[in-house]
Amino acid sequence: MVFLGEYMKSYLATSLLIGALSVSLSAGAEHHEEKPAALPYALWSTYEIAPGQTPAEVQASLETYLKAEETRGFDNCVMYRHEIGSERSFYTACTFKDMHHFAKINDSAPPAASSERQLFAAHMDHVVMMTKLGMKTLPNYLMFATTTFSSDLSVAEQQANAEDFYSIYDDAFGGCNQYQHLWGPELAYYAICGFDNYKALANATDVILGEKAKKIMTTHFHITTHRDDILVKVMD
Repeated sequence: MVFLGEYMKSYLATSLLIGALSVSLSAGAEHHEEKPAALPYALWSTYEIAPGQTPAEVQASLETYLKAEETRGFDNCVMYRHEIGSERSFYTACTFKDMHHFAKINDSAPPAASSERQLFAAHMDHVVMMTKLGMKTLPNYLMFATTTFSSDLSVAEQQANAEDFYSIYDDAFGGCNQYQHLWGPELAYYAICGFDNYKALANATDVILGEKAKKIMTTHFHITTHRDDILVKVMD
């Protein structure tokens, strides 16, 4: 799912500042290196649209909830809606700096109990760590890939295979974010790639079926499960 939002603005500003400083100070500080900004964590949630439920009603309720979450202390919250894929759901993501930031949010201002009627069906929460920042904007559409690898592999081997496999997505979409499980329902690895229209998706598909086809067909990634979901932005 993130998702970028306000974090991306601050990350890019920090990166530009670091670049400017390293040029201006290189003559007098050859042995000093600036530490890059830490990548964020995120709370991902899905809210399945119940049969017969009006999606617009669910969306409005979630928008109110996400604004309250930002007030509680999350850096930024965004929402996408199912377009093509496995779950007819709304997907939300709220970013935070690290688990100590997450603890401060939840210990100082627990979510308020709601008396409103629940509008969604199944619900899932998942805390993830970003391992690579590749997207430069918050796009209209997301390709949200979820992959699990053989339990015979060590965690380090799974991470390496995820990076190798998702490098195909990077090349096809021009840069993706990567994440891995921290707390939640599945030990999985994720790539989130943006595109602004279906023509861009078609161009990415051409890359995958063309120059990347041999790698996909001949590499043993030891993938156990995989799914791709296409999501459309409804709140940033």
